[in-house]
This record gives sequence, structure tokens and C-alpha cells, in this order.
Amino acid sequence: MDTEYKHLMMGMIFIKYLSDNFVSQQERVLKMVSSPKSEYYLGNVPRDIKKAIEDKDYYIMNNCFWVPSNCRWEFLEEVSNNEFLGKFLDEAIISITQENKVLMGKFNTRFEFSHLEKTKLQEIFKIVRDIKFEIDQNFNCKSTSLIKIYERILLEF
Repeated sequence: MDTEYKHLMMGMIFIKYLSDNFVSQQERVLKMVSSPKSEYYLGNVPRDIKKAIEDKDYYIMNNCFWVPSNCRWEFLEEVSNNEFLGKFLDEAIISITQENKVLMGKFNTRFEFSHLEKTKLQEIFKIVRDIKFEIDQNFNCKSTSLIKIYERILLEF
């Protein structure tokens, strides 16, 4: 396997990790703004709650990377069978790094123009899709070993 592919896979795994981490924080934000005992309680107005769970400040305050909606794994799954999956993954990395400057220049954005066949990219995406990163309140990954994931992809491809 070419070095380029390894970098692309790591980028895809990192998008999945960031997305799972974001969803975990989103669940915590929902609890915070929905609980009458919380100082962040917003009442029972669905519009206010929906707005809060998309408020970047609730993520930054807990040192969670902001993941724009077009970069979340749920969206990427919707387009994963699209022939332009590589383009969507490149756009996701670009958007995530623009929102989180500390990540600028850390990942390749060559999914669209890589030499990896589109079907292989989709197969790798399916493997990564099945990973569930369990993130605790301190943003520690509890159950998934990144090395095992990477090894599985390397052995299959």
C-alpha cells in the first residue's frame, strides 16, 4: 500500500473520531440545556434547544473540536456511495481545519485526486464507518484502539 493511501486513511479515521467526539459533546449539551438543574437550562422550547446544540461556544468551552454539519459522519454516510466521496472527504477536512485552526496543515486533502480507486475508497469508508469511538466526559477514547483500526485497514487493503 502506497504511503499516500495511509495518510488518506488516517485522515478518514480522524474525521470519524472528530465526528463521534462531536456527537458525544452534542449529547452533553442537550442534557445541559434541557435539565432544569443546569445553569445552562433553556426551558422546553425546541427551537432554542436546537439552536443551542449547534452553538459552537458549547463545544469550544469544553475543548471539543467544532465539526460543521457537512463534515459530520452522518452526512458523509449519506454521500458515501456517491462517486464524489473523495471530494466530500476533502471538503470535510478543509472545513474542519478552517474551523479549528490548530489542525491547519495536519491532514492531506487529496482524496478526490488520489490514485486510490473510488470503489476502494468506498470500501475503506465502510470499514471506518463501523468504528464507534466511545468518548468519555474528559474526551478520552474509552474502547477503540486506533492501532487496531489502522491494522485492520492495512491488512484488508
